[in-house]
Amino acid sequence: MPRFKIFYGWWIVGAGLVCLLLAGGIGFYTFGAFFIPLIDEFGWSRAQLSLAITITCVLGLAAPLVGSWVDKYGVRII
Repeated sequence: MPRFKIFYGWWIVGAGLVCLLLAGGIGFYTFGAFFIPLIDEFGWSRAQLSLAITITCVLGLAAPLVGSWVDKYGVRII
């Protein structure tokens, strides 16, 4: 029976996917564990700290729109 060989590039894609999933999951889902300590340490209100994660979510949802805009108009040095 012939042995099926997976192209090396797919191993790189898989490793990158695992890294992205872990980094995104750790950053997003552990936010609640640090919520109260951050409020106590810096004296922020719950609304101020919640705004940070809200902005992160909105920017994530806007990323495809920004990507298509960059494809259409290109990038320029400011």
